[in-house]
Amino acid sequence: MDGETGGLPRRRRQASLAPGLRTETERSAGPAPAPQGSPEQARATMSALQRGFIRGRNE
Repeated sequence: MDGETGGLPRRRRQASLAPGLRTETERSAGPAPAPQGSPEQARATMSALQRGFIRGRNE
């Protein structure tokens, strides 16, 4: 029994993808891209989402 994985198989990235979809480098290796837009736009979007949830519950 392997102490690191508890005897379970280790996952390999992109192992189940079709060969044409596999990439040479792992995309998740780098930092996540910075979000686009201003904090005000994010707040407006989240407020609209919350209003939609509230409206849906009330109907």
